Amino acid sequence: MHRIIQFILVFIFSSAALAKPLTLRENLFASLATPTEWKQRAWTLRAVRLLRGGEEVSSLEELNRLAALPREQLIDELMADPRFGDAVLDFNLYWMGFKFDSLKDKLGRYQTDIENDVFQYAQAIQSAQNTLNNQNYFALFQPNAPLLIPQLNNFVIVTADGPQTDPDAYRKHLIAKRVEETDKLIETVKNQPNMTKQQFCEIWFNIQPGESSVFIGIGAGVGMYLNFILSQNGNDVDLMCFLEGPLPQTPLLELVTQSKKSMDAFVGVLMDKHTQGYQPHNVHEMETFKIGDRTLQQGPMSYYPAKTLPNSSTNFNRKRASYFLRRFFCDELTGIAVEDIPTHTADKHGSQPACYACHYKLDPMAGFFRNYGIFFADFGMNSSIVLDDRVTVKRDAYEQNWLEQTNPQARKFNIGYVRSASSQALNTYGENIDDLYHMLRTLPEVRSCLVQRLFQYTNTEDQSVEGGYLKQVTEQFNKLAEVNSAQAFKQTLKTFLLGKTFNTQNPSPESCYDYSSNFDPENSPPCRISYVIDKNCTSCHNSKEMKGQLNLTAWITLPDGSKSFWHKNKQGEQRSKSETLGRIVERITSTELDRRMPLFKDMSAQDRNALFGWAQQEMQTRGAP
Repeated sequence: MHRIIQFILVFIFSSAALAKPLTLRENLFASLATPTEWKQRAWTLRAVRLLRGGEEVSSLEELNRLAALPREQLIDELMADPRFGDAVLDFNLYWMGFKFDSLKDKLGRYQTDIENDVFQYAQAIQSAQNTLNNQNYFALFQPNAPLLIPQLNNFVIVTADGPQTDPDAYRKHLIAKRVEETDKLIETVKNQPNMTKQQFCEIWFNIQPGESSVFIGIGAGVGMYLNFILSQNGNDVDLMCFLEGPLPQTPLLELVTQSKKSMDAFVGVLMDKHTQGYQPHNVHEMETFKIGDRTLQQGPMSYYPAKTLPNSSTNFNRKRASYFLRRFFCDELTGIAVEDIPTHTADKHGSQPACYACHYKLDPMAGFFRNYGIFFADFGMNSSIVLDDRVTVKRDAYEQNWLEQTNPQARKFNIGYVRSASSQALNTYGENIDDLYHMLRTLPEVRSCLVQRLFQYTNTEDQSVEGGYLKQVTEQFNKLAEVNSAQAFKQTLKTFLLGKTFNTQNPSPESCYDYSSNFDPENSPPCRISYVIDKNCTSCHNSKEMKGQLNLTAWITLPDGSKSFWHKNKQGEQRSKSETLGRIVERITSTELDRRMPLFKDMSAQDRNALFGWAQQEMQTRGAP
């Protein structure tokens, strides 16, 4: 019976994962493996899939060779492979919240449709390339990145005119059509020196679909990619047409000619690369190009993220701020009331306690994007801003929303990463998007979030993990990152691959498998919350100093068999679990300074949210007695 079960498991885990189905003879050979050998092969298959960005082992022979290696040696070999760059890119997209189902299609080509265009994410790719070369991983948060050369379509293109079976001929047709239309516009501008702005913009936008179709004929997402590049770099033609007011000082002819040169340069580079057979098979082979001094200036943003995170005349960049807090600071913005509400917010949106619980940190983060409007273009040099809902606002009046009210001598704007509503000394302030990207590269909360996201990526998002263990891994990351952030990234990923969680088949989401060195799983609170409690609460609620008759270091068994903290009432009787957790929730969410816990101490939003969420879940889903 053991052999039969083993044969079935090996068949499922091996043949389902391999690029080519195993023969019956190969499966019979694989079934001879011992249980230990089978576990090693199962772990190897998962490690290979993760470290190659989704690519599987190519044969049973390769699987046998890799499975025979010591695990650390196997990981080192896979990380030295250029395909590891795809794994880093895949993780970067996951951390950004825009992970594809697969980086590549069935033919091994990178995804390039409009919504899943790998080449839009220049910073994510540069970070992956750097990590391969043991350089700066945090290029992911550099404000500027070189422009990438997208791969080209070599297959049938379906258009409104029907399938185009000759991509080269279709591209030449589109390019010729675009050149003809743009040349006509230039001649029109020459012949009509008194052309109004409205007249010009109508002609300009009429030829835009033709221009986009040229690039879509080259690569599905390339048209949007180029438009985004141009708008990011002050494409004065588009911005001029969106902005209200008279024609710019720069003559229209010069603007159109500059735009035409940029597009011609872009097409020229792509066609040259196509002639040379440019077809990157991994991140290492991706190449960059230049259009003058243009770069991608959006940091982790790109066309599709910018499209999904629009700024309107009513949301004041809060959608963008929420995205950055959730993805890169691991702050889920749980609406837990803060300790006080500054009086100057009384007449502003978000000043009510239930709203201010998020707005006190959401609005300052939103201020980083105050100059960025439609297409995530920088309007900082303009007197007005055009927002994604096509509403135009005066920039000076718009900036009034972020002026510092409490301490105007210290700073002009209330913009930054806010940890505390009552103590500004705990916060990190800035003014512009470069300051935000610097914070993303350096702040400890972002480093901690990176480690947390990497654990989730390696395992699953709903897998419980002991906080002390993540803290130790984060400390290891920070120490290594002082010398080399790429090595720190690799070592952290290796730590999780060698961990017990990754090594466990079908781990329980509610259980922890990796612990910090001093954690006792048998006599401690649930692992997912124990570190938060130890960090914030046990200095006052321990076996020696049981304030409120509550000992948060003692996780005891109640008469009904359930588990709870040691917590006595005035009569010396153990309180029920629901009463204990209810009191904890009430104290950590109180707005009264003399009741809010931890008493007169700061507790990070992430920790407070974690404790609140766990207690609520325990009471609601487990039916705490």
